[in-house]
Amino acid sequence: MKNFFRLLLLFSATVTVIFSLSSCIVVDNPVVFRVPFEELKGGAYYGGGLLFSPSDMSISHLGEGTLIAFQDLRMEWAPEEGSSIAERNYGYLYIKSIDGTGIEYEYLIYDSEGAIVKHVDSVFQPVSAGSQDLSSSSDADFFSGVSYHSAAGMQDPYISSGYLLTFRHEIPDAESSGPVSFRKVLFRVQQPPMVSSTRFPSGVIAVSNSIPRSLVINSSLLVQEPSAIENQIVFSKTSSLPNFSNGDYIFDTMKDSLRRVVSVNDSDPSKVTLETEEAFVEEALGTLILNIEGDVSEIIEKFGTESDRSFAESVTTNLITKE
Repeated sequence: MKNFFRLLLLFSATVTVIFSLSSCIVVDNPVVFRVPFEELKGGAYYGGGLLFSPSDMSISHLGEGTLIAFQDLRMEWAPEEGSSIAERNYGYLYIKSIDGTGIEYEYLIYDSEGAIVKHVDSVFQPVSAGSQDLSSSSDADFFSGVSYHSAAGMQDPYISSGYLLTFRHEIPDAESSGPVSFRKVLFRVQQPPMVSSTRFPSGVIAVSNSIPRSLVINSSLLVQEPSAIENQIVFSKTSSLPNFSNGDYIFDTMKDSLRRVVSVNDSDPSKVTLETEEAFVEEALGTLILNIEGDVSEIIEKFGTESDRSFAESVTTNLITKE
């Protein structure tokens, strides 16, 4: 009997201690880390925008559940030094709902060391009519790096029937005589909307940063056929093939080049043939950041602009002269 009372007292003491400890724990809207900081530091990021097409969700990047990773870059430009990154933050934006009236999202921003700078659990940003209006993002709770706006009236019919989430991509004034501060927000789709199984519907990785807005397509995500003609790209007609338009950009992974569409021939019932011209990443996506391994000269040759190539040649010449 004594042992029973001892056990009862011990049980009562244990319950009291557990209750006392648990009563001290206060959970106040814990942050759900949808993307760990370390994961945000790697991979590719680029400029441009993402498409929401309520009439055809099969071509939409955006929908409930879309998760977008981003880098928010504060840049400095000076006449002699060129551009440099003064501050780099990382973050993600998670779409809770989206339609023709606006977009509700959650976002979180880390600083370069991984500390949380800002977290907003839910904010509704109304749609802007016509072209992007980043001034509407100045509200304290909005993420000021994006604009949600109508695509009506845009040249590409694939785009004009929907809405765009455009990311801030400022260009410094090259005529300025002194240092200039500007901002670029680069992104990637981390996970697709709940209604989709792919991050890149119809092979479209983004809507271009350039004007007029065009599709940016990765050929490896479609059924591409070999072509011996240098300026020609051929795709098999499948249910996932997009409606190509003049001005669209295509990363031709068979030939390791970026091309711009100049004409479309879909008269063949089994394939679409595109006539293309050379294009540059800067034209399609504005800025591209990626972790890539290989010889620097090969990377510049594949992905750089004409000015990049000229710069690389001048550096090589200078090094040879100094040697």
